[in-house]
Amino acid sequence: MMGNSFPKDNVQNDPLLAVHHLQVHFPIRDGLLRRQVGAMRAVDDVTFAIARGETLALVGESGVGKTLLGRSILQLTQPTGGRVVFAGQDVTRPNPATLRTLRRQVHMLFQDPYRSLNPRMPVGKLVAEPLAVHNMGRAAEREARVAALLQQVGLNPYCAARPPFDFSGLQRQRVNLARALASEPVLLILDEPLTRLDPVLHPQMMALLAALRTEHDLTYLLLAQDLAYVRDFAQQVGVMYAGRVVELGDVAAVWQRPFHPYTQILLSQLPDPELETETKRQRLRLEGKSPDPARLPAGCHFHPRCPYVADECRRVEPEYRNMGTAERPHWVACHFAAVG
Repeated sequence: MMGNSFPKDNVQNDPLLAVHHLQVHFPIRDGLLRRQVGAMRAVDDVTFAIARGETLALVGESGVGKTLLGRSILQLTQPTGGRVVFAGQDVTRPNPATLRTLRRQVHMLFQDPYRSLNPRMPVGKLVAEPLAVHNMGRAAEREARVAALLQQVGLNPYCAARPPFDFSGLQRQRVNLARALASEPVLLILDEPLTRLDPVLHPQMMALLAALRTEHDLTYLLLAQDLAYVRDFAQQVGVMYAGRVVELGDVAAVWQRPFHPYTQILLSQLPDPELETETKRQRLRLEGKSPDPARLPAGCHFHPRCPYVADECRRVEPEYRNMGTAERPHWVACHFAAVG
């Protein structure tokens, strides 16, 4: 990440997952010889850590690099630089055995429940597939495990013979959850789990995820645009912008006093449950568009949209400042965080 003030494992000494200065860059080539003339910095120097049993939410607009970050942790997309340490083992460039263990213990719940299931396979076989891949149990044991998993996610076990297109969006997401839990993982990466669902169903899905976290002793990395359900679900929150984490800390601390202008704008757009406060509060507007990862602005990447921009923001990349304490750090990448 920016500067040298950001520690390796920002919150704990022995995290389940530690991401160190992770980068995912794509070369830009031009000319007859297709020489590299630049790079699209989709994920740009990201560092964070998650303790066992906790949830970290990474939030931000669409296109800031959240999904690509999740894929690079699972090595579905090869990182350009940095390291991913899972359960004390560097898995950034794993051998086949390490990769097999990683794929068994870490699963990603993709945001599109319609496209993430093979329409030609019945639900039971889809849920049982990880068991077969990792050679877990005999046929009868797998069948029993599938029935138990379907029941845990709120589906009738008799649904195992039906194809995915017989199910609604929420039901398909429940199938995806059962499939993700099949190999007994310890970490789930939840990529926008509510995006394709009716807003009326959001509380139901979040309640299910919370219950499964407790029941299976899971750790979550939640990737989300909508901050509305983050506060009561996660312990830590990181705000991403243009491939970087610009603010990171305990949820309560970030909600109580956000320092980065981007965080302030995002939080100002959330409704307040208190009617009197809601009618008086000022909503901040986010002007302009997110920058092109291939043509990121100099200095602070947020400065073209920042309402408090100064000349220093246009020239100098901000370093991290800890606005919290050593025990409960609150990291912010902003030149004027101290006076925010």
